[in-house]
Amino acid sequence: MPASVATVAETAARAITGALSLLLLADAPALAAEPLAIRSDVSFGYDTNPAQSREGPELAFARYGVESARAWPLAGAEFGFIASGWYRDNEADNDSYRLSLTGDWTRATNSGAGLLKVSVAGAAYRDRLVPADERDEAAVGIRYSRVLSARHTLGLNGELRRLAYRNASLPWAGRPGAGADAGSGRGSDTGRNASTDNRHRNDTLAVRRDDDLFGVGLDLTRHWLPSVASVLSVAHARCESSMTAQTYDRDDLGLALRVTPAERWRLELGLGWSLTRYAEISRQVRREDEQHSLTFAARRALPGRRPGEGEAFCGIDWLDSVSTRAERSFQQQVIQCGLSWSFR
Repeated sequence: MPASVATVAETAARAITGALSLLLLADAPALAAEPLAIRSDVSFGYDTNPAQSREGPELAFARYGVESARAWPLAGAEFGFIASGWYRDNEADNDSYRLSLTGDWTRATNSGAGLLKVSVAGAAYRDRLVPADERDEAAVGIRYSRVLSARHTLGLNGELRRLAYRNASLPWAGRPGAGADAGSGRGSDTGRNASTDNRHRNDTLAVRRDDDLFGVGLDLTRHWLPSVASVLSVAHARCESSMTAQTYDRDDLGLALRVTPAERWRLELGLGWSLTRYAEISRQVRREDEQHSLTFAARRALPGRRPGEGEAFCGIDWLDSVSTRAERSFQQQVIQCGLSWSFR
């Protein structure tokens, strides 16, 4: 790991340590704080296209994550604070990481049948494989969930997120719709693998941009059996960018099936579809991306631990992205296995 990255990682570690210290010390009797909850995970895997570009490199990786959370009762509601981060160590000098802080206010409604949550968050994302995606984020969100019956729960959510990109880039540089899921993909020919011949020309055209991303969504959970549940979700996002070519509308449809075949096992199968329509630059320059995804994950509780407290897991993700701009089409497969554990 280069010295510059090591310095940043050390600074990030100190920031998380400081946040943890605040959580540990903020134990005023008047607030009667709940115990500090810490969750960690480590996994190893292989990604056929982490940059999500047409001819991206295939890389093995190790991923490390940590999250700490604490909650306090507050005037009939609950205030929570979460500090989290993950680091993905790809082969060669292609690492990425994300740090985030979130505060949320939660209140039960309708005699406990409903739950309202309002949150504010800030995040920093860094990516040496695709520098065009590096950014700082600030967000405010709201979610309301309501139990409709013994089998059905409905959820509504909305979010406004500001994405301040750090590096100048060309139009459509970085991963498509990069604000939607930091670090999980989407690539370009303007990353670290751009040719030397094109770099000088590109530098004269590249600009730094800020995006405002607004999203709304709805999800319906149905419990078919005590051990079988499905979640159907629909969402729409609008991204307004200071770079016209990066402005887009995105529609998403997802279906997840969750099964608990035995006390210590949890399985999940997910299907997804999305259509992203970018702002029209001219009649000759138009772009639409259609994506199909398939995910499968299996988790098993470790000996002596309950599900959610300590687990071994494996997952497979497949993504096919077809664009009207042929050079922006790609496929990606990711497989990873690891361990997760939590304690209070």
